[in-house]
Amino acid sequence: MLRALKTIGQAMAQAEKHPELLQKAVQMGDSDTPPKYLLPELDPLLQLLKVYGSELLATIPFSQGTGSSYIVNSMDEATEDLDASWVRDTQDLDDLEATGEYDGGVEFPYKVCAKRGKVSTVLQDLGKPREEIFQEVVTECMQRIKRDMVRNFLFGDSASNPKAPDGLFTLCADSQKIQAGSTDGGDPLSLGKMDVLHDLIELSEPDCFIMNKQTRRELSALLQQQQSFPIWDKIPAGFRVMWYNGVPILTNKNVSITQTYNGTTTTSQTGGSAASIYCLSWNNVFIKEKIPLKMLALGTLSCLYDKFDLYSLLTPVLRQKLSLSILEGILYSETV
Repeated sequence: MLRALKTIGQAMAQAEKHPELLQKAVQMGDSDTPPKYLLPELDPLLQLLKVYGSELLATIPFSQGTGSSYIVNSMDEATEDLDASWVRDTQDLDDLEATGEYDGGVEFPYKVCAKRGKVSTVLQDLGKPREEIFQEVVTECMQRIKRDMVRNFLFGDSASNPKAPDGLFTLCADSQKIQAGSTDGGDPLSLGKMDVLHDLIELSEPDCFIMNKQTRRELSALLQQQQSFPIWDKIPAGFRVMWYNGVPILTNKNVSITQTYNGTTTTSQTGGSAASIYCLSWNNVFIKEKIPLKMLALGTLSCLYDKFDLYSLLTPVLRQKLSLSILEGILYSETV
């Protein structure tokens, strides 16, 4: 991590000394406009920093996207759950076609996640190394980029914020959501509901649960009450995590535990004291990146600081509704 940040700081410092070594991007405006440069040699480091320290981001499948939107050719609601049929070897299969069939293409539009960094030249004049300043600023910008990526992956809602993509909570089918109970505000977590959540995943076994650390503590307490102590083991990303029913639990502080729950459904991600748990299969849940995370150096635009932009063009994708389930309305417990 520190080595990657140091390399970024050194490369950015070299950008002013040797701009001919950098790939020139788009230079706009008149001759007084400072040049903008892409820093392609930093791309692998930015991908490393994007997932560093996050068991969730290190596990989410990221892959290259195409087109203006990522398009999935999926079956519609009327057809998706229909079974296959046994037929005679000479039978015409036309009579097996159901009404509705394929949606013809479900679009997942790419959206831009960006953060601008400012590198103080005043601190440099006071003797602080330029590379060290870049490390600090890049670290801060990456933390904010990662936070917003996780938040929108989980509960982005393009209806309330058209600039953001739809996240899993928005994309999840109503038939794949279950409730902890019917009490306004939420009900305590139960192992029975956890098992139902697990069993809603079809086509393949679940790959993970996603929850807040507080919810994981509540689950751990429930297991200990049943004299069934939690199992901890490593996942392929290298993190040691808790497992439930043979499935790893990924935690992230951006999983909301302040949801507003009215006894039937979650009406807001804030303002309440309820939480949700996600269960999913990575075969059909992933992130497509049309533009993986990049850095654009904007040059010296002020006597006080230099600027750079971090940005990515991406979208969460739910390819098959039976690969995602959500347990909502879990009452937050302050005693655990």
